Amino acid sequence: MSEESYDIVQKALTDHEYFIETFISIKDKDRFIIPFVFNPIQKLFYRKYVELNAEGVDRHIILKPRQLGFTTLICALFLTECILVPNTTAAIIAHDAESTARIFEITKLMYEKLPDEMRPSKRYSSKREIVFENIGSKIFIGTAGSVGFGRGTTINLLHASEYAFWERPEELMPSLLETVPKNGIIIYETTANGYNHFHTDYNNAKNATPLDRKLNQIPYPHFYRWFDHPEYRFDLSESEEAYIKDTLTDDEKLMIKVHDLDYEQISWRRSKQSSLKDKFVQEYPEDDSTCFISSGKPFFDAKIIKSMILWNEENKTWDKTNNQGVIIEPGWSKKQMDDKITVYKQYIQGETYIAAADPAEGNPTSDNSTCYILRLNKDPIFIEFCAEIADKLTMPKFYKLMYHLCAQYSFPKLVIERNNHGHLLNYWATNGYMQDQIKILDKYPNVYFAKDSKPGFVSSSVTRPLILDNNAELLRNNMLVIYSRTWLDQALSFVYGANGKPQASEGKHDDSVIAGAVGSFILLNEKNSTSFSFLNKDTFGISDAPKASVYDRQKLMYDDNYKHPLDNNITIGDIAVGNPETIDWMKFIT
Repeated sequence: MSEESYDIVQKALTDHEYFIETFISIKDKDRFIIPFVFNPIQKLFYRKYVELNAEGVDRHIILKPRQLGFTTLICALFLTECILVPNTTAAIIAHDAESTARIFEITKLMYEKLPDEMRPSKRYSSKREIVFENIGSKIFIGTAGSVGFGRGTTINLLHASEYAFWERPEELMPSLLETVPKNGIIIYETTANGYNHFHTDYNNAKNATPLDRKLNQIPYPHFYRWFDHPEYRFDLSESEEAYIKDTLTDDEKLMIKVHDLDYEQISWRRSKQSSLKDKFVQEYPEDDSTCFISSGKPFFDAKIIKSMILWNEENKTWDKTNNQGVIIEPGWSKKQMDDKITVYKQYIQGETYIAAADPAEGNPTSDNSTCYILRLNKDPIFIEFCAEIADKLTMPKFYKLMYHLCAQYSFPKLVIERNNHGHLLNYWATNGYMQDQIKILDKYPNVYFAKDSKPGFVSSSVTRPLILDNNAELLRNNMLVIYSRTWLDQALSFVYGANGKPQASEGKHDDSVIAGAVGSFILLNEKNSTSFSFLNKDTFGISDAPKASVYDRQKLMYDDNYKHPLDNNITIGDIAVGNPETIDWMKFIT
């Protein structure tokens, strides 16, 4: 072996990316055998994968568009590890038999095309397994649901391919995970498939703290959007580009503004939307909320909710992160009390507020305990979500946080849903909160009492449809200003059940939806204000001309460079003179 060849081999033994791009081959879309060179998304994931593994994070969960080459990449990674690290066992589990066969062929081709000096001899190869002689490593590919798959062996590298499409993963995964040692690698990878086990696992991973992730082996979430992949675009002539530019919809203009898309990407997007229809957002996600398509009929208009998500991204409500979850631009929402409280808009004296709470038990599988501070704008009428608590909290901690939050808004009327756990909170609110036989919080000064003269809102078969229908109507009529990502995510999975009643999808939660609905209903229907005028006056037959200005910019708590939500959904400033124009969420619907 020449000195140059020796140097190449030595580098390959220590650098897996170099090994793959130097020695491994794949079949491309034109059926040619070519060297495997990472595409930009594969390179992005691999660099983060190596970084996290060095930090002791060895569980990964990937939400992605179709055909980014993740399965091919993971096959190459696992084969490389089996060759370079003796006594390694790798397992790749596909969601169906056809995919199992295809993945095995990819892996087999990679092995067979290795140079002689880098290809270990194999003891035997079956339809789903390659066992290497002398080095003690093996790689096998199976199908989810196979009886006893993986039993009786230690798996060092595990890839759950298209995990969202596995049937009954709750039966397979517990025993399978027991075969992976603490320092083993697990990669869950998939496109979205509705509100199922993967949606739950992905959101749990997304919401986990770094310490939780490390101590409890919670996967690190990786999310990739279709426009992160440079190949998803069409080449355009000058005339074609001019046509795209002249025919842009408001939705497309917003995508260009928020995500910096070009006309070639818009052209590709239109083509896929035309062929895939409503499935486009699932197969080629643009955010990690709307890609989860509900199996039931949505209760809220998903397109309006998507436009709200886009608006919040454009106006920097939330922290902007890159694909590795690193904050690259902080949002303007503010956190308090160990991030348990989120404040979007501070208290304005003279405004009408309400605090609406939906408490839960606080265990890991329960709903969040949720409280919203809502503000009623009177001219025109709309409701603004100003602050929130949404977390799994014990009742004492939730009540103390809620009391602390309400104090910042001059103790608005507090309405607590009167359910199992709400009875306790209503008792504390009306009598004071004691700890160790010492009253540490006085009774709440402004508690909501229902018509039966008892504290709290009664959610029943009569009132529940009423408050939910009211909330849906407010959304449709552009009368909700919502910054809460939690509310928007829950609204997407709130559907009509088999019984025809609106409810959370199976395994999902509705605490934010219910708290918001209760607060909105009472805020609008309590006799606590006068001289209302509607936003869409013509629709309601009201001829009063809107005021030239409907809010005072000096009262905003944030820098004036950030657009106020009202800039996008009501008549303001100079356009209110003469023939006013109302701009609302609906304009972004394609």
